[in-house]
Amino acid sequence: MNSPPPPASHVSSYQSFRQRRAFDWEGYSTPKGWETQESAVTDDDGAELYETECSSLKRAIIENDDANLLKRYLDKSPCSIGPHDMSEPDYVKHFHLAASCGSTNALRVMLEHWHERRDTLHVDAQVPSWLLGSACAAGRVETALFLMDESLPWARDMGNMHGLRPENARNSDNSHCKSAILTTASAYSASSVTGTPPLHRLEEMMSMLLDKGACARDFQPNKTLFGPWTGFLTRGEGSAGEKVSQTVLSSAMAGASGDTVKRLVHKGADVHVHATIAYMDRVFLGPPELYAWSVTPLHIGSLHLNAAGIQALFDCRGSEATVADMVMCRDSYGRTPLHWAAGSWHIEAMARTNEASAIDTIKLLLAANRDIINMRDEAGDTPLHYAARNYRLSVGSPNKTWFSAIFTLLFENGADASLRSNKGRTPLHQMFYRPWGVVQSPPNSLDAACIELFLAHGAKLGDKAEADGRTVLHYAARNLQDPQTVQFLRSQSLKGCSHDDVGLLYARDAMDNTPLHVAAAQGVLFSSGAQCVTPQDRIKAQQEMMRILLPPLFLLDQENADGMTPRQLRKERIRIWWQDYEAQQAAAADRAMGRGRGRGRVASRGTRRGHGTTILSPNSQDISDV
Repeated sequence: MNSPPPPASHVSSYQSFRQRRAFDWEGYSTPKGWETQESAVTDDDGAELYETECSSLKRAIIENDDANLLKRYLDKSPCSIGPHDMSEPDYVKHFHLAASCGSTNALRVMLEHWHERRDTLHVDAQVPSWLLGSACAAGRVETALFLMDESLPWARDMGNMHGLRPENARNSDNSHCKSAILTTASAYSASSVTGTPPLHRLEEMMSMLLDKGACARDFQPNKTLFGPWTGFLTRGEGSAGEKVSQTVLSSAMAGASGDTVKRLVHKGADVHVHATIAYMDRVFLGPPELYAWSVTPLHIGSLHLNAAGIQALFDCRGSEATVADMVMCRDSYGRTPLHWAAGSWHIEAMARTNEASAIDTIKLLLAANRDIINMRDEAGDTPLHYAARNYRLSVGSPNKTWFSAIFTLLFENGADASLRSNKGRTPLHQMFYRPWGVVQSPPNSLDAACIELFLAHGAKLGDKAEADGRTVLHYAARNLQDPQTVQFLRSQSLKGCSHDDVGLLYARDAMDNTPLHVAAAQGVLFSSGAQCVTPQDRIKAQQEMMRILLPPLFLLDQENADGMTPRQLRKERIRIWWQDYEAQQAAAADRAMGRGRGRGRVASRGTRRGHGTTILSPNSQDISDV
């Protein structure tokens, strides 16, 4: 039965496809037959619709779940859905698009079309099994139920919610053998931060799958690494010690509700299972380790600040371990769940939607056992080291103020700011230290109140890191974008809070550099957004930084271990800035000439391109103006 014609006021969703368009063949002549492009299908009101080279019309029809129009499209172009659409769950594949968008009606049309031609398409029967996973990862319950409907002919291939069982997957290279419930659990990680898919949809999917008999003890076999929690799980019970990857519970702890966690445990999930994960996102800064062993669901729940899930783990822990034992559990690098929570980048991301998540998580962990507050990992770092390092990365974010509450909570529970890591760095050093020799902060200042909080709980400005002999002022002097923090540190040192802090401006590192040497030789100024940083900008920022550090004028002529003074180092740094700048300008001009739009030689050093204001040359920039 044909649908009634749309009302006159109806505006088609496909207006942009009503005109013929010239395909972009990247300079090549238009292939024969494309000069007079035929319409792909007729719209409901009789208007002709034309396809694009990227099949945008077909994608729009699928996204709109327009089954009638899709039928007409396939009737006219039956080969537009072919074996390539069943080859893998790529985002450009139309079956995956329909499943992930919840376009159940469109998916039915495509599956009927595919099923009628299956014998001639020669598609591997195992390949389409990922389609249910696409629906589950997007939280599309209605679509998943449709695929699992055993009365439909494709349910056996596409609706198997158990995937390949471990005994079959162990020798398989198919990366899409995860069960439906494991795929759903893996989607919590992105959902908890981005909101896509919405958490409530994943919760509904988990509930439906468990109602249908999905196994809460499912795991990922070792040869089929997939998803953000890639790795292996080692557990004697139930697996005879074999290595397998993530479990449903470990993955779900990224964002599952307390009720879902409890239900998984009641269905047989192991609260105390140890897994191995690979870092696919920034989790911790420090040693560039790729994997961590002995990671429990509590570690992952702490990383994702899932306080409700953590409480559920505590409630369902059984008799195998106490709550105090659970929070003392260490991963392969000696990190407790509190390390994971304090070092989690989700503190910044989650503050946009759930401001109390970090505080609630840390309170839960400390309430279980306060003895973990100053526990060190294998690098000697305490949770306070991780929080300080995490704070440094958030400088410039509107959510950085939340770290003040986190620091206060840690200090109230006994965190010691004087403890040093194996490299001799205190948490205050970590707040300023930039790994790999690069300044990575945005141009915003550190919060003076946070620094004062550290000083009130055992930190000293004059403490030197044993690895390089530098104080916090040495580290701060490198960041030419933040003179305010250096001014604050200098004012604190002049208060004479302790004997160690009085000589902060004169402090020498392992290479006999004072903070003034560092600002002169290693000061860094990065561009902000699309703004280009010129040598003039760097010279001005360096000049301001050195003025703050310079009141003892004789420091300008103090030599370091290499026999270089700040005066000499600054002159050399300015020369390098100009050299790099002119090389970049020359390269840009060469690229413009190569495109046929060159405008001649690079502008001279004396004039800023397009402005007419004078840029000082290296020789005209006297150190005396500092």
